[in-house]
Amino acid sequence: MKLLYGTFAMVLLALLSISLIGCGENDENQDDDDQINVELSFVGVSWEIASINGEMFEIFFPRQFETVQPEDMEDQPAYTLISNNWVFEANGSLSGSLMFELSEKYPGPPIHSMTQEITYTIIGMYTVEGNTITITTEDVKLDVEVTLEPEEVWAAQLVNKTVEELEADLAAESKSGLTPHPSNFIFDSRIEYTWDATEDTLTLTYSDQEMVLKKK
Repeated sequence: MKLLYGTFAMVLLALLSISLIGCGENDENQDDDDQINVELSFVGVSWEIASINGEMFEIFFPRQFETVQPEDMEDQPAYTLISNNWVFEANGSLSGSLMFELSEKYPGPPIHSMTQEITYTIIGMYTVEGNTITITTEDVKLDVEVTLEPEEVWAAQLVNKTVEELEADLAAESKSGLTPHPSNFIFDSRIEYTWDATEDTLTLTYSDQEMVLKKK
């Protein structure tokens, strides 16, 4: 009985030692997690791009859509940024979205218009080493919805095609012309940015380039 008790005590002591080691590892891992969360304070937060090189994003971004104004267009296309949202997840993934509206008016008579709602959905990854961050955009999905108004004015100009069919054709044409290459869309995959985060601002810099994101 003494031998059995001694063996049981040794086993219990061994299990207790393993348990304590495990707790220590968990504490160390928890400390590491806490340190990462403190250092990468921008993780898990919704951001919007506020400016690029000191220029407001809603002015900077639409320049890539500038085209020669058609003679029958009344005014320059009106651009409205509806939303831009970016989230750096703790697992190293990056998700983002850009939505804006382009509206074009034609003098007629009668006056008629075309409105395009353009949405980009971005999937990517990021890696951080010290105060540098490298962002890779892996996929950019584009969705375009076209609305022609007044419908009866457009219908009067069409032959063998409905307004709905024309809207679909125009949306497909825009998707073909506006689909970017992921590697240089918003973030350049070849660049290691220096990052600096405050409570409500994330700044990414490279050489003389600066992108400022604000917490939403």
